[in-house]
Amino acid sequence: MGYFGRPSSACALCRSRRIKCDLSRPSCGQCERVSRVCSGYRSRTDLVFRDQTNDVVSKAQRANRPSRQVAAGIISKRSPAQVHYEHEKTQSDISKSFDAADPVSMSLPLSLEHQAFCFFYSNYISRPSKKAVTVYESVPALYLASPNDSALLYVITALGLAGLSHHTETYGMETAAEVWYNKALHEVHRNLRDLALAKEDLTLLVVLLLGLYETNTCRTPRSMKSWLRHTRGATVLLELRGETQLDTEFGRTLFAHSRAQIIAGCIQTRTPLPEIVIHLSQKCRDSNTNPLEDIVPLSFHFCYLRSKFPFIPVNDQSEPRTRAIIAQYSAVSHQMRDWHCSLPSGFAPAKIFSVKSSSSVLSEYYHVYDDAWTAGAVNNSSASYILVNEALIVQLSFLRDHYAHDPTEFVQLNDKISKARDIIIYQIEAVCASVPDLLQSNMAVAGVGLLWALYVSAQISPRTASVQDTTRRWITGRLEKIGAELGVCQATTLAGLLREEVEVTQLLDDGVLEVENIDG
Repeated sequence: MGYFGRPSSACALCRSRRIKCDLSRPSCGQCERVSRVCSGYRSRTDLVFRDQTNDVVSKAQRANRPSRQVAAGIISKRSPAQVHYEHEKTQSDISKSFDAADPVSMSLPLSLEHQAFCFFYSNYISRPSKKAVTVYESVPALYLASPNDSALLYVITALGLAGLSHHTETYGMETAAEVWYNKALHEVHRNLRDLALAKEDLTLLVVLLLGLYETNTCRTPRSMKSWLRHTRGATVLLELRGETQLDTEFGRTLFAHSRAQIIAGCIQTRTPLPEIVIHLSQKCRDSNTNPLEDIVPLSFHFCYLRSKFPFIPVNDQSEPRTRAIIAQYSAVSHQMRDWHCSLPSGFAPAKIFSVKSSSSVLSEYYHVYDDAWTAGAVNNSSASYILVNEALIVQLSFLRDHYAHDPTEFVQLNDKISKARDIIIYQIEAVCASVPDLLQSNMAVAGVGLLWALYVSAQISPRTASVQDTTRRWITGRLEKIGAELGVCQATTLAGLLREEVEVTQLLDDGVLEVENIDG
């Protein structure tokens, strides 16, 4: 069994002509355009992991076979009968050695751990970001340097097996993934009892990967709460590690990845951001020139507003308080607009017009980003931008219905509501436009980066913004596709919540989730 990297997913005609295949089913658009029968698509797993038994046997036979030059010398000193006898004996010995060998060992399969790592690599590491170093890029070196009983090896094996079980439908592999996950969890709990080990980079990295495992295997609301528990555990580790964790590039990368997860958790649960995250972010801003870093303070402010003010105003909310809330949400909205408009060309997507109608593209165009990481960061900022304007519309509507002083102000408030709705629709369209190219990569990391932005885009109340039913159904379908084809099961769970009209915030607020005591 050999690992051959990520193969092309295109059909045979598109591969031979070296043109982009839209991967439509049952026939791709290029084949339909030239009226040819599409050959269909190759099995991705079969191409990534190939049985090389016959190749290995052939190489072994060639290695034991005398070279032509040596054979010529032997022939010159021996009779044809002697040469024939020795050649037959050599072939017989080789054949016997292969026949006596264990068939399993002769197939030379990759170990379960190596297969799992190869799958993890192809889905999270093989296409790094062009704009910044991600936490996953350091995983291969750390993995190779880790002992066989390390939590990092355990959790990567769990992640890889969970993905392989989904793609290959191999019986028992999902159960094996859960066993490795529990081994990683046990090892982390043991490390947390030692303050020095708890502060290590590897401990925080494994906690983040445990959260990723919950995302990929999430089939129930309980798994979403488990992801949140790991995120809160990462917050405690950031507190323990202090400012010294920012002294190394990997430490800063780990912090940035942790912060993104913590922000997502705070937005989903309507809780304020931990002070340690704000403090460490201020330290990072002094040396970070990445434009994506500029959205972080706005996310902090939004988390604060979302946690402080109820989404639906109470009936006796005063006029001054309502106007003050509107002013704060308006300020954040304007700053987010300026951030989106000022993105450098390398961070903004290219707009590609679709030449053919396809179910994979919502409108007449789609967006192409430089990499999945940049797309994920921009899409998540769009999700926050949507939620800010959703909250703004609710407050503006309350002010209009309760405290509008005259018809002129009534019209002005309606105009502001209309503009906020336009922003929401535009951002939803931008998120949806990024989906076709990201999903075409067939990488789980692209699906993970789309989860929250797609969910937010579809959960907007019709009373807030008039999102078309076709758009909502398309988004739900894309989430189901991410779950079914990329193995990110939380996408399927979110699609179910959208159909049942259950809010994630309500789900995660159902019961208090305590952060485990790492000293115990």
